[in-house]
Amino acid sequence: MLLLAPRPALAVVVPANWISNATTIVNVVDPFWLGLPTERLRLQGGFTSGYVEGAVALPFVDSWTISAEVRTDTNFDIPTEFVKIFIDGVLQAQIFNTPQSTTYLFQHGLVGDQFTYRFEFDSPSIDEGSHLIVRVGTVFTTIAEPTALGLSCLALLGLGAARRFRLS
Repeated sequence: MLLLAPRPALAVVVPANWISNATTIVNVVDPFWLGLPTERLRLQGGFTSGYVEGAVALPFVDSWTISAEVRTDTNFDIPTEFVKIFIDGVLQAQIFNTPQSTTYLFQHGLVGDQFTYRFEFDSPSIDEGSHLIVRVGTVFTTIAEPTALGLSCLALLGLGAARRFRLS
């Protein structure tokens, strides 16, 4: 007897690239790591507020999940510092810089082939090293494995034909 085990679904992952996809950057920097840009966001030193906004194009229309990590500072606990995260013009999260050394996961679902984002930073400190960091983001979807999708379609067609045959 031959048993067909379902194969896992395929995932499509798209980097959000906050800096590369930005249309406006005000008082926010991409902190370099080992001399390389990292697509992370941080309020620039010397400023107490700033924002980044942009758009990300996705390869096709589907149900997507946007994911990003926000990291608090490792040395300072600044409970009045925050970043607001807007997706398609709607506030989705407000993350505070407390407690120190904490990583918050931001996730948001959407349907479509693009989205806009805006990250608004606000802090009482002008020390760049004490600010929140929004890490690199990804957008992902799961696509049904073609064989499983084909078998599901055949099963639905078979059920429809059986129902039609029973009704006639």
